Amino acid sequence: ACRACLAAVMDILREEGTRLLAAGGGVGAIAAGARVVCLYFSARWCPDCVPATPVLRDVYEDAAGGSDWDVVYVPSDKNATETEEYVKAAHGGWPRVETNSDVAAKLKRRFGVCARKEAGSLGITERKAGIPTLVVLDAHSGDTIEMDGMTAIRKSGPRAIKAWLAKAE
Repeated sequence: ACRACLAAVMDILREEGTRLLAAGGGVGAIAAGARVVCLYFSARWCPDCVPATPVLRDVYEDAAGGSDWDVVYVPSDKNATETEEYVKAAHGGWPRVETNSDVAAKLKRRFGVCARKEAGSLGITERKAGIPTLVVLDAHSGDTIEMDGMTAIRKSGPRAIKAWLAKAE
């Protein structure tokens, strides 16, 4: 898995005991050749997320997601069952962190991205963004390429991916 190539920001995903889940169940992994990794903060119960997720899924499928770029779902769903239903109904084939896990909480804190109702329990006093949010990272340096990747996806579709790949090391 590419986790070994990810730097600074992705250290959270490399912590001992961290595991990514595959879209269909079982163990998932970030694409080995990924130069860009997008963290998708979303939830099934979120009215803004429901229409956004299929847009991301379609771009993922059209722009060869899972090759030189990948998405990791960071859920704000109420429980694992809700996450499973959301993944089956609307997601692409991207891996995800476990629902309500320490890893999900650490990623939300690190980027200041969460649902408003989660902010207090996560200790986030100033949210940088709510959900849905797509944080775009350089997989090798860990640098943030873009904090508002969903706007770029909606405006430019697969061209957004090409622009991000051009910015990645």
